[in-house]
Amino acid sequence: NFMWSFFTTFYIYVGDNWTDVMLLAVHQYGFAGCIFFVLIILFGHWFLLNMVLAIVLTGCQESLDHRATVSVLEDRADEAVRRLYLRYALRLMREHAAWAQAALTPGSRQQQKKTMHQIHLQRKKEFPRRTTRMAASVSGNLCIVHGVKDSTTVKYDLPFSLVRSVQTPKYLVMKRHKSFVMDKSKQFAAFWTNKEKIKKISQKLATSAYVGWFMTLVVVVSWLIMFDEKGGTGIEILEIIIMILFSAEVLWKSTAFGFYSGPQAFLKSRWNWVDLLLVA
Repeated sequence: NFMWSFFTTFYIYVGDNWTDVMLLAVHQYGFAGCIFFVLIILFGHWFLLNMVLAIVLTGCQESLDHRATVSVLEDRADEAVRRLYLRYALRLMREHAAWAQAALTPGSRQQQKKTMHQIHLQRKKEFPRRTTRMAASVSGNLCIVHGVKDSTTVKYDLPFSLVRSVQTPKYLVMKRHKSFVMDKSKQFAAFWTNKEKIKKISQKLATSAYVGWFMTLVVVVSWLIMFDEKGGTGIEILEIIIMILFSAEVLWKSTAFGFYSGPQAFLKSRWNWVDLLLVA
């Protein structure tokens, strides 16, 4: 089939005893095997080079499309977070306005408790507990809402002055899980374990455009080395470096997306098959 023919062609170009393979094919298939090897000698270089270039261009286009999709999703997530900040600020203003009005009413402690209970019920209704995490503070007549992700600060002047200062704990926005994680020790929560941090770094490397273009250059250099029949010490050292780079690529892509299972697994990309073929 085509796959075994491709591997045979590859072995002919990089192997030393390719004549034995040719004689075996001729004895097995007769004159058709001879025609196959004649075509390889005449057009093999052109065919393999164009096929590698096509795979390279396809991989680059898929990488650019993936980055564009990720950028659109990040913009949508940023807009959703900004809207949530605004809702939180408005809700905070309404709560403290109601609290201040109840506090200024003389001799109405029960009314104050009732008002705070209504505020608590309204808070649960409008903002579920796992989606209302952000940094905010009220001091004097100034309400400040801090955007943790994009370092933005929104200030609102309240129409009244509060004697006490209300500080809410800071929270960290994690877009990967679409939730807000609380930090109780005045530092951002260490949501990612050491293993998850390594996986996150591997995903950034695997989807980086700079790394993609660098590995494309390494593929081209490796392909040119295969057609160098003279060899030498410098070529051997370069081959070792290329093998180490490809092995590192296999390792970090497998760490980031998995080797055979998952939507972006290593073995599910044609570009990665070329890498394995070159390393072999």
